[in-house]
Amino acid sequence: MKSKSVQQTSLGRAEPSSLEQLCGGDLDLYHAMQHFLLLDPESQIPRIGETNTFIARGNEAKARGERQFARPDYEIAARIEIARGNKENVRKCLSLAREVSEPSPEQERLDKMLQNVERVVDIAEKYYAPLRGKPNLQQEMEADAISPIASRQVLSN
Repeated sequence: MKSKSVQQTSLGRAEPSSLEQLCGGDLDLYHAMQHFLLLDPESQIPRIGETNTFIARGNEAKARGERQFARPDYEIAARIEIARGNKENVRKCLSLAREVSEPSPEQERLDKMLQNVERVVDIAEKYYAPLRGKPNLQQEMEADAISPIASRQVLSN
């Protein structure tokens, strides 16, 4: 299921999303980037793991002939490297995913990304720029929450 490519403003006008604007009207690239961008890379990457782990898992699945299990691992590795801005590793991970892909919309996304690696990383860098340096949502929630001990002290006063 594809998400809408525009968002409604408070005035009811439809305007392109920031990602769509960064893609400069290239809807194929926009849809591919939607699939490959992490929402909050600074908090997600430490939880999901490192690129090498996903490449190793993908290689193991590929060696067993389980190409359908290898592709998602290679794609996760690509997502991590896109967030890190490492163009060569992005190219490597996308190429590994492409090698094990069957003709499908996923393969078309991979082709689009591989044809535009430089642009993909540049777009991702601009897209993530507002997120860099901000505390992630979990940290904000923890900072705003009153601890159980503090709340008992407030209630007892």
